[in-house]
Amino acid sequence: MSIKHLLQSPPIGTNITIKGWVRTFRSNRFIAINDGSTIANLQCVVDFEKEDENELKRITTGSCLSITGQLVESQGKGQTVEIIVNSFEVLGDAPVDDYPLQPKKHSLEFLREIAHLRPRTNTFSAVFRVRHALSFAIHNYFNKEGFVNWHSPIITGSDAEGAGEMFRVSTLPAHDPGQQAVRDKRLLLGHRADGQQHLAQGGEGDLRLFRLPVHPVRGAAADALKIPTADLATRVTSLMDERKKLERQLAEAKKQLAMGGGASGAPAGPETINGINFIGRVVEGVGGRDLRGLIDEAKAQMGSGVAAFIGVNDGKAALAVGVTDDLKDRFGAVDLVKAGAGAVGGKGGGGRPDFAQAGGPDGSMADAGLAAIRDVLAG
Repeated sequence: MSIKHLLQSPPIGTNITIKGWVRTFRSNRFIAINDGSTIANLQCVVDFEKEDENELKRITTGSCLSITGQLVESQGKGQTVEIIVNSFEVLGDAPVDDYPLQPKKHSLEFLREIAHLRPRTNTFSAVFRVRHALSFAIHNYFNKEGFVNWHSPIITGSDAEGAGEMFRVSTLPAHDPGQQAVRDKRLLLGHRADGQQHLAQGGEGDLRLFRLPVHPVRGAAADALKIPTADLATRVTSLMDERKKLERQLAEAKKQLAMGGGASGAPAGPETINGINFIGRVVEGVGGRDLRGLIDEAKAQMGSGVAAFIGVNDGKAALAVGVTDDLKDRFGAVDLVKAGAGAVGGKGGGGRPDFAQAGGPDGSMADAGLAAIRDVLAG
């Protein structure tokens, strides 16, 4: 049974089984799960005291679960129904270090690099559903009016208005032009005008036809880059490679700045708080994805200690805290990151004893976030 069906017609009091991907897992108790049938999530409540701790650790954002339990009316806010979990099975793991979609805001540029996972985000899920609804409504309207959807050729030998991009298909080797190319054909990628010609031809058969046009995005992009349309793919690939190279160089420069004390002029080396080495930095323009590398480098530099980095982007703060293994029994990264998140207007935070992340809406309070972490260490 899909989550969409459960939310539309909830069979309260019945035992059901659902399967889907974890969106969030809060307080070791509340699982928000989604199966792609709707943009909305279904909350599942697990009794962590009765479940295997090792299995609970496998419940991370992106992991795939099969959950069996009773559907009941929710006692909390934000949802009308929820599942009281009787049992669950992890069908697929999604380690935090490997799964790129975490419960935070991701840039469209980043999501473009993981196109296979984009539909799991709220943004692209909504976009695809709106596009589907519009396309369906247009086709449904023309169908009711007695029209037939006409598919004009994408590859054609007709150079309508001289605006096509021609290429050659031949059975003969390119280095032997003297032979007659019996099965040689010069073809073109279909153009808007060519599609209109085919539409007119189809109309001669007394059919009421409609055709959804393809916008000339390729041509517009080629014009903007001042190159032939045939060279567009190569040029775009080159630009993307160049951009990635520049992004790596920028990230490395920001990392070097952060490890050197950051723009705020913090000491280059670790400070000592209550006998514990501590490196704390506020770094402008560094996102949450890049903080993990800074934490790992700071921990390696100290050998023993606590590292905290707060990246500020567009006025918002992303926090990351790392604790070396020898100090995990004294200070947990989750508790420390929650202290810092509270100062920047955030609520909560999550992770493991040695590494945790959080966020907050007020990047101007980043220094106060580091001060709150220092206070915890000082006792």
